[in-house]
Amino acid sequence: MNLETWLGLKESHIEDLENVDIILMRRILDAPSKVPIPSLYLELGIIPIRFIIMARRLMFLHYVLNLSDDDPLSKVFWVQQNSPLKSDWSEYVKKDLETLQLNNYSLTELKNMKKYKWKKIVKEAVRKRAFEYLQVEKDRKKKIKNIHYSK
Repeated sequence: MNLETWLGLKESHIEDLENVDIILMRRILDAPSKVPIPSLYLELGIIPIRFIIMARRLMFLHYVLNLSDDDPLSKVFWVQQNSPLKSDWSEYVKKDLETLQLNNYSLTELKNMKKYKWKKIVKEAVRKRAFEYLQVEKDRKKKIKNIHYSK
C-alpha cells in the first residue's frame, strides 16, 4: 500500500480508514459497540491510522530528499516546495511535520540524516502525538475519562 503518496486525502477519508480499523479490532476482540474507541487503541497499544500515514509520508520525504537532483520525483518535489499549492504532496508533508512538532528540522538536515536516525525520530514523535491525541479523545468519554494511562 503506497499511502504515503496519496493526494487529496481528506479528514473524512482518514475517518473512513479508521472506522474500518475499529470494526476489525472489535471483531477480533469480540468487543461490543459500546466499548469506547480510545480505550481500544490505548489498551492494545495501537496507533491510529492517521499517525501511521504521517510517519509513512515523512519516511518517503527522506527518500525523496536523497534522490539525485535530476530524478523526476525530486524535480516535482522541489517545484512543489518553491511554488506550493494547497493540495500538493509537499503541503501535506509540511502539515505532518508541524503536527508531529518536527518542523524544526530543515530539509537539508533531513537529507543529511541517516535513515535509521530519522525513522527513530519520526517513530518517537508519532507515539508521543498519538498518545496525546488518544488522551484527549479519552477525556471526552464519560466512561473512561478517569482511567489513567502513562504510555
